Amino acid sequence: MKKVRRIENIVIYYQQKKDEINKQSIAFIKSLIIQLEKQYIIKGVFIDQYNDRSEFYNFINTSPKNISVIFISLPLDKFDQTLLDEVAKVGNLYITYNSEYNNL
Repeated sequence: MKKVRRIENIVIYYQQKKDEINKQSIAFIKSLIIQLEKQYIIKGVFIDQYNDRSEFYNFINTSPKNISVIFISLPLDKFDQTLLDEVAKVGNLYITYNSEYNNL
């Protein structure tokens, strides 16, 4: 009997790079969505400008329910990484990073 793979829910968190323009960000996110939709149901996209974390904290404060995976575009600072690790532990979330999707 063939095993059916359960499709998991994912949230994308994207922070722009220092000199990145919106057009570049949108193009990257669109290509990312196309790749991720093959494996996941996308439940949300949170986007911050460079050096801003308001959408990141918005995600953290929503107490992510029914989410299995969070995709992170850039490495987080130590405080935010620790915070996300705790949220992931409590919510049983898997964190995946842009480096795992190098082909985009």
